[in-house]
Amino acid sequence: MTQEETVATTPPTSEAAQPNAGKTASAWTVLALVTGVAGLVLGVGAAALVSLILILSPEGPGPGVVTVVTILGLALLGAPLAWHAWSRLRGNPPLAWQARPSWIVAGGVLIAASLLCGQASLSLNLLPTLIPGLAQYLAVLSPAAILLALTAGSWAGFSALRAWGHLISGAWLAVVLSFVAEVIVIGVLAVLGFTVLAVAAPAEFEALLQRLQTFQVTENFDLLSDWLFTPWMIAGVLVTASIALPAIEEALKPLGVILMLGRRPTPMAAFLGGMMGGLGFAVVESLTNLSATQDGWLGLVVARIGTMVMHGLTAGLVGWGWGQVAVHRARGALRLVAAYLTAVTIHGLWNAAAVIIAFGSLSVLGQSTTIPQQAIWGVLMALGLIVLVGLTLAAVAGLMVIGSRLRQVEPATEP
Repeated sequence: MTQEETVATTPPTSEAAQPNAGKTASAWTVLALVTGVAGLVLGVGAAALVSLILILSPEGPGPGVVTVVTILGLALLGAPLAWHAWSRLRGNPPLAWQARPSWIVAGGVLIAASLLCGQASLSLNLLPTLIPGLAQYLAVLSPAAILLALTAGSWAGFSALRAWGHLISGAWLAVVLSFVAEVIVIGVLAVLGFTVLAVAAPAEFEALLQRLQTFQVTENFDLLSDWLFTPWMIAGVLVTASIALPAIEEALKPLGVILMLGRRPTPMAAFLGGMMGGLGFAVVESLTNLSATQDGWLGLVVARIGTMVMHGLTAGLVGWGWGQVAVHRARGALRLVAAYLTAVTIHGLWNAAAVIIAFGSLSVLGQSTTIPQQAIWGVLMALGLIVLVGLTLAAVAGLMVIGSRLRQVEPATEP
């Protein structure tokens, strides 16, 4: 039997059975405590600073109050991580993480109540700078709980500390790294695109520069609307949104699983850990995108719920792939590549549909598009919406099926 076959047939061991497991666990526990406390303190400090700026602003508090609520909410995610880490350091036994069926009902009620209260607040102008912030926070977290309950069932294969570590790695670490990487990639692609345009079509490039200079002074969107609908611009946005950004995000969302590969996570633990990282990523992405939104608030929050389903599935697939690498080495690497490409494809289709809907919405606002063009974009928008709804339903079904199959072949291990 080869070394790879030996590794593949050896079941993942519990933490207690591994050499130096206690020291490793203590190191990770201390890191979790420091991370949770630091994130909590920094988040509260940032919220206080934004509040002070709002108070001193001559315009008075406005939509920025929602930003304060969002920052506080994201900071509070570190509290459970710090609490569980502190409990472990005090010598208490680890608490097993386990989803509850009641999460599905409670989550559904919270989503409905949040959407109703948030929209009523905006429609009736009743604390419109506060209630929507609280409502969208609950409306984003509740789907995460529902998805975890549908996927994990009664499985309790790792500790609550590890579960919160996966969530925080996606919510804080993966978001920051993705943002930095995406800014760099978008900047490089923009420079390359403008360079190619300057060489291939210098007259068009010069006209574009003049329009940009005029737009900076007049802020008239119509000056750029016809430029936005050029084929090369649409293609550039689609390539960036459907290939470059998904490739970056899918590589980073399951960071918690990657960091824990030394423990050789089981397939369910790897999939669920990756899924938690994806949900944490989606929570931050959703709340930050909604922090300054009032017009069309209800539709945007519902759309972000669908985005969370997609992020959870794709990150779970990549997390499972990393788990295969930890156990099966070379064969696992092929499975990781397959899982990663599948995740990027799903994410890319989602982003492509969202981009088409965004361009279609802009075509209605722009005066340079003709009636036939607007009709074409209307059809494309409808198709994009069908794709998004179809992907959402398929992702929910995928999470349930994958979770059920993994639970059938894998008993829960010690936390």
